[in-house]
Amino acid sequence: MDYTYTFDLWFPKLLQYAMVETLTDNYRDFGDIGAAKLEMTAQQLSVSLSEQEIKDTFLVFTQLQPHPDV
Repeated sequence: MDYTYTFDLWFPKLLQYAMVETLTDNYRDFGDIGAAKLEMTAQQLSVSLSEQEIKDTFLVFTQLQPHPDV
């Protein structure tokens, strides 16, 4: 699996979906949007991800340190 390709499919759409939710004043948690879009991307690539695998993926994001200028 080419993870760079997968990321390149998933991340721009994640940002697009999050922006649409923000601009339409329809708040959704960024993590929830990311998980839903990850599941959609997996389906697009004919990959099966369990709910636990999706949760584990986002656990990594919650442990990242913010960029110094944030």
